[in-house]
Amino acid sequence: MNLPKISILLTALLLMITTGCGYYNPYVANSDAEPISLHRSMWKNQTNELGLETVLYHSLSSWLRKSKLIHIKETPEEAQYKIIGKITSVYYPEISYGGNNEATELRARLSVDYSIMDQENGKIIFEKKKTYTETFYQNASPSQLQTNKKEALAEIADDISEEMYLFIINKVMRK
Repeated sequence: MNLPKISILLTALLLMITTGCGYYNPYVANSDAEPISLHRSMWKNQTNELGLETVLYHSLSSWLRKSKLIHIKETPEEAQYKIIGKITSVYYPEISYGGNNEATELRARLSVDYSIMDQENGKIIFEKKKTYTETFYQNASPSQLQTNKKEALAEIADDISEEMYLFIINKVMRK
């Protein structure tokens, strides 16, 4: 190899190293971000699905603990931000049928309203009303059907929690 080719390759390599590719991991807070304190309360459950608010609470807590820059506070007075939410409805429509016109798949539809409030000024910085869905299988065994339904609801709770976590990491902490 001659000297001009080597110098071009070294220059290109140096540029790539110093400028980076622009990629960042959306699941990780910026290392120079200021830590925040956050209070998450038990959501109001306006449905007949007992314990659903607990599933959401634990899922959200698990997601928020993924970042060392998010400090969960037990009382709203200690926190900079507060998460408020309510489960407004849950519905299980049939979506697929097998032999004898019996449902083989159901869909869990969970509607929620939630927001994140800046405690300093009392303003809502994020608000969402959304219906989440997850498919699960019908089963002749009532206990297996309940297990499938609970797994679908847990998946929805995880989706909601992930969405909130990403908003906090990518919007609140990158102000």
